[in-house]
Amino acid sequence: MADLALEAIRKQFHGRSVAHLDAISLTVQGGEILAIVGPSAAGKTTLLRIVAGLDCAHSGRVLFEGRDVSVDTPQQRRFALLFQDDALLPMLTVRAQLEMVSRVPSSRMQEIVETLEIVALLPRRAGNCSGGERQRVALARALLAAPRAMLYDEPLAHVDPQGRSAALRHVMLATHLAAGPALYVTHDHTEAMTVGTTLAVLIDGKIEQIGAPQDVYDRPANIRVAKFLGEPPMNVSELFAAPFGMESVVVGFRAHHARIAVDGNLQGHVVGLTRFGSDVVARVQLDQELHVHVRLDAHQAPSIMERVGIAVRAEHLHRFDISTGVRHS
Repeated sequence: MADLALEAIRKQFHGRSVAHLDAISLTVQGGEILAIVGPSAAGKTTLLRIVAGLDCAHSGRVLFEGRDVSVDTPQQRRFALLFQDDALLPMLTVRAQLEMVSRVPSSRMQEIVETLEIVALLPRRAGNCSGGERQRVALARALLAAPRAMLYDEPLAHVDPQGRSAALRHVMLATHLAAGPALYVTHDHTEAMTVGTTLAVLIDGKIEQIGAPQDVYDRPANIRVAKFLGEPPMNVSELFAAPFGMESVVVGFRAHHARIAVDGNLQGHVVGLTRFGSDVVARVQLDQELHVHVRLDAHQAPSIMERVGIAVRAEHLHRFDISTGVRHS
């Protein structure tokens, strides 16, 4: 299968001393979805535009099937780039918009519209479709152009929360139909971990960690990843070391690994509750003027301002170097 590779991609905007993208290197195999997750202004969209050929890197190469395509035009690269805006013409029917793309065998057209479940939408005007339906039409239109790679730039921005799960399923189906490599950038942790076969965390223009989504979540490579990935993010502080019997390290733990216990290592009072139906995240203010998050069963939630202890089993504690922030093995 075809593979897409980036070699030491670097981008620096005029007037900035720090690189917007700093030596980004990664490889995506055919049929694989590499999800790149990071905060706003991390460089995600810039990286995708460089891959698509809409922007230029100051150094580094984009390779497809081992050939340098850095000087190729977007048309020559034949990568499909799906933005937040689907760019459909609202007054045209879905069928008309798909037929505008190119001549394709009717069997291929039928396979795509059936797989993406838009057969019933064909006679409907795009302006009368929901955000999720429009996103599926945009996917179908991209596939009809026979792209060699799929590039997704936060494509679910206009899809309502109830439709996110189905929308992600259609993205994965579209990638399977295209059969090529795919890059999917988002700031949403859940999206990234759901759609990605591989996960890369991009912060301030640098790839902080890359690996299987669950491995990255379970074993963050450094404090930056630990504090970013997850909702809520990992509780991390140098002040946790002494209460848990450690020295000269930064200690972290996930909210769902903490439990309320009278004789817990940490003591504080509840200052906030965020309810998710079956569970609740309690925000606990510690004596050291530091807060932590604890995820609990909704029926066991403490009261606001209640004094609580927090305990975490030793195997669920993460240790990071106090100077570099790098994870201890």
